[in-house]
Amino acid sequence: MEEADDIDEVLDALKQAFDVKLVTDNTFVGLAIIETKSGYFIHQKSFAEEILDKFGEGNCTIVSTPLATHHDLNETTHGDELCNNPYRAAIGSC
Repeated sequence: MEEADDIDEVLDALKQAFDVKLVTDNTFVGLAIIETKSGYFIHQKSFAEEILDKFGEGNCTIVSTPLATHHDLNETTHGDELCNNPYRAAIGSC
């Protein structure tokens, strides 16, 4: 039962830091916690799927690199203008 004690310890620490509740036995604060042979795997698959559905991309094609790999990025000082961009809203930066 040592693994269960470890999970309970992590969950107790998260409960102290955040006002949250358990949704299922292995999901907490939107994080799914799965025990593997090499340790614990934490992911947000459900949250990612929810965001994709919200922006009409639920049936999108999965790629290993979702951005152009040879694209020049430019610095901007007009942050307010960028908040009108749906991508910024999708990632929660506005």
